[in-house]
Amino acid sequence: MFKRSALMYQYDKTFNGFLCCIYSCCRLHEIPSGFCGNEDSLFEKREICTNHKVVTEMRHILRSRLGSNGFSLLSNAFLYGEAHKETDLLMFTLFALHTGPSAVFMRGHPLVARVCDMERGVLNEAHHFLGFIRFTDYGYALSAIIEPKHFVLPKIRTHFCDRFSGETFLIFDKTHKAALLHHSNILRIVPLDAFSPAQPDDAELLFRSLFQRYHTAVSIPERKNERCQNTNLPKRFRGQMTEFSFHPSTTSLSELSVHLLEKEQSS
Repeated sequence: MFKRSALMYQYDKTFNGFLCCIYSCCRLHEIPSGFCGNEDSLFEKREICTNHKVVTEMRHILRSRLGSNGFSLLSNAFLYGEAHKETDLLMFTLFALHTGPSAVFMRGHPLVARVCDMERGVLNEAHHFLGFIRFTDYGYALSAIIEPKHFVLPKIRTHFCDRFSGETFLIFDKTHKAALLHHSNILRIVPLDAFSPAQPDDAELLFRSLFQRYHTAVSIPERKNERCQNTNLPKRFRGQMTEFSFHPSTTSLSELSVHLLEKEQSS
């Protein structure tokens, strides 16, 4: 029997840290009043340190008791962008540990339905970003900025590392203050408070202008359907997309082309 505790669990906000929180709940037979990071709180806190031995043990237990589908559901749902998601995930985990692998298929149960909705939100947004991310080429590296609701970097890294395996690139998550870095087959997701990209050069401006003019040229004004466009391409994704955010400068397309040709001939 688990008792309710007035304590809040303070952890490092990582999935491994959350597994240590689950371990502490099972060991002490208590359910905390909430979870927090380093932010201030009026509640008394219990600090849960991330222990790699505990993490390994919990991963083995959860995979064996929840099954591979249940563990995948839990890890995906943890990426959900809601501030107070941990309590729902904890209650689901305790229910699944008691029920077994079949818990994943009980979609009518409110705990399972809630976690499935969280996973669906993460995976849907990750799928959108596979097509909506726009990179800027700085010659030595590619960079992109995104503002997702959920922490989707772990779900999109494999796609972009396979697609740009020979490139150095950075994807900055402005919402969650993190970046996906790839260089020489080395991949890291690291904390990053801010990222200010350099100004694009003439070549980048030229290709941006060409890309935007292409979209203008292939469009058919008589068939314009903003409702359909908003459905297929929600407005919240457009802030960092070249074809929507780029505004041509006073320099014309022909002037940019001539300038680049002269620059190549002189080099």
